[in-house]
This record gives sequence, structure tokens and C-alpha cells, in this order.
Amino acid sequence: MDFNKLKPSIKVTLILIGTILFVYIYKNFSPNQYLFPKCPVHSFTGLYCPGCGSQRAIHSFLNLNFKDVFSYNPLVGIILSAIVIDILLFTLNIKRFRPYTFLKTNRYFSLIVLYTVILFTIFRNIPVFPFTLLAP
Repeated sequence: MDFNKLKPSIKVTLILIGTILFVYIYKNFSPNQYLFPKCPVHSFTGLYCPGCGSQRAIHSFLNLNFKDVFSYNPLVGIILSAIVIDILLFTLNIKRFRPYTFLKTNRYFSLIVLYTVILFTIFRNIPVFPFTLLAP
């Protein structure tokens, strides 16, 4: 069945159920203890990709352990923080300062994100302090 052909109310319900299930799994099951998929890039090359440590970071974020979030993957910590801020501002009906509004109005933002992810990937694989702080 095609997701785009579903009624909007069914789409919202499915997305809500999926989000609740995702949050439940990542909050209650630690990626350190259970069989979560391992990063294929790190498994094959030994290098850290931009997403390495993100499962542990999401688990720590949902358990409000923010120090660990940024030690596992600082990029995911920043993204999760922006999502929470955007949801909060959306709920309070404040449109001016929402990250989503900034993304829509800044045409160079996608390039900034791309370059940031590339530099983050390069820096987290340099085995010299302070770059070692970026590795999970």
C-alpha cells in the first residue's frame, strides 16, 4: 500500500505510533547492551562516519544524560537540541525564532550543513587531541 494515498488522519496516526515506538525502544533499551545494528562504515574501514555513536547519543538524550549525548556524537546532540527547540517554539506558536523558519529562509544553509558534516567526519578521525574528543 502506498503511504501517500492514505488519509491524512491515518498518516498522522501511523507517524505518531512509529514515533512512540521509536522513543520507547531507544529510551528503554541501551545500544550498549542489546543487539542494535553496528555502523557498517566503522566495521569495514575502522573510520568513524558522521553517524557513529548516534544510537547511544539518542538513548542518552531520551534518558536526559546530556553529557553522554555530546560525548557519543556532538552533531546528533546539536540536531536533537534543535528539534526540541523547534517543537517547543511550534507548540508556543512562536514563528520567528524557529530553526525550521531559518532553514526555509537561508538558501546557503544546506551547503553549511554539508561542509559541517564533512569537516566533522574528517576531524573526528584525526587521532590527536582535541580531535579525539569528537570520536564516540
